[in-house]
Amino acid sequence: MIRCAWVPEGDSGRVVELNLSTGNRKNSINLNTDEYQGSFTGIVPAGNSLSENYLLSYFGRVTYDFKKKYYFSVNARRDGYSAFAEKWGNFGGASAGWIVSEEDFFKNSSISNTLSTLKFRGSYGEVGNFQGIGDYAFYSFFSPGLYGADPSLFFSQSGNTSLTWETSKKTDVGLAFGLLNDRITGEFTWYKNNIDGLILNDPRPEG
Repeated sequence: MIRCAWVPEGDSGRVVELNLSTGNRKNSINLNTDEYQGSFTGIVPAGNSLSENYLLSYFGRVTYDFKKKYYFSVNARRDGYSAFAEKWGNFGGASAGWIVSEEDFFKNSSISNTLSTLKFRGSYGEVGNFQGIGDYAFYSFFSPGLYGADPSLFFSQSGNTSLTWETSKKTDVGLAFGLLNDRITGEFTWYKNNIDGLILNDPRPEG
């Protein structure tokens, strides 16, 4: 372990101490000298790593309503994620709604005295998922190890050159209602989520 202590400029009453073997940092009081302890040949980093990734997205949406009765919406997006071999995916969706209670035939009916609001809606969309994917998941790796006392390499990750987006295909259909001038409101919804291209870790055989 190497431990370094130093006094920040303009602050003679405080020293900052850094433990290089674990990455811990702490403050001490009234230590005004640099201190180095440990052997330079005995340093073993614990859990140090460096990685990077990027996500780039383009998206847009168009909405339209007609006489405050009919609603339509369309959206599209294109996402790129660095951890995939096939980095780019295209996703989109659409939704529609019909407020039946705004129609003249509904307003003129006797049921409108009780059922003040009635709306039907439905939507379908596809969404890409990259959660839980390692930064270099599609690469194949060898890692260092020991064979007895001898240094060696072992195959630690089997890459997938076809790795790409996991896609959630979501369908949503429902209705919303209000009773007694919307003093009581509620809704019923049917929802389905179908995952296409599910990404799972595939255990490799020992050998």
